[in-house]
Amino acid sequence: MKNKVLILSMSVLLMISLSACKKETSTTVSKETTQNSSEKVNVEENNSEKTDVTDVKEEKSETKVEKEVKDQDKKETKTVTVYYSDDQAENLIEKQIKIELIAGESLEKQILGSLKIKPTDPKLYNVIGENIKIKSVRIEGKLAKVDLSGQGLNGSSTEETLLKDSVILALTNLDTVERVQFLVDGKPAETLMGQVGTLEPFTRDDVETKVIKGK
Repeated sequence: MKNKVLILSMSVLLMISLSACKKETSTTVSKETTQNSSEKVNVEENNSEKTDVTDVKEEKSETKVEKEVKDQDKKETKTVTVYYSDDQAENLIEKQIKIELIAGESLEKQILGSLKIKPTDPKLYNVIGENIKIKSVRIEGKLAKVDLSGQGLNGSSTEETLLKDSVILALTNLDTVERVQFLVDGKPAETLMGQVGTLEPFTRDDVETKVIKGK
């Protein structure tokens, strides 16, 4: 009888022990599942944050590009009338061109600067050589004072006349200019290249070269 009671008691204890083990195992599995789920959520959140940061960077990059494009679109241009020599150096050819305005530099100086650039038309020639430096163009009243550097200022009488006449015509096309005075290194000079007198200011009536309207 005692043996039966003992066996029964042991059986009950064994069942309780097994039940406790199953419960602990279930709890452990549940904890691991919960932990894995939490880790998965954290990973997804981190990935989401990285994606958001990437999107922001891309958005900033696109905004910068768009800004550069807009800045380029904002660059102001102006159509001006300039004069080039023909291939025989006998006439001045009148052409309208577009120049891109440069901040801080006068329109008058930019126009003369364009006369140094070789035209795209192979039959036309720029009348201000690369060796000639335009130091400044000052407007006083309606008088434009064109100051050229004495260094590199040389050429034939034809080159001197073409230079003088093209500058006079280009500047007096503007409403702000009626007369043009040439200076060399800041001072009035008797001539620019040794042949043509330039002490006094010029008007359009003083132009000697025939002008032909270009196509």
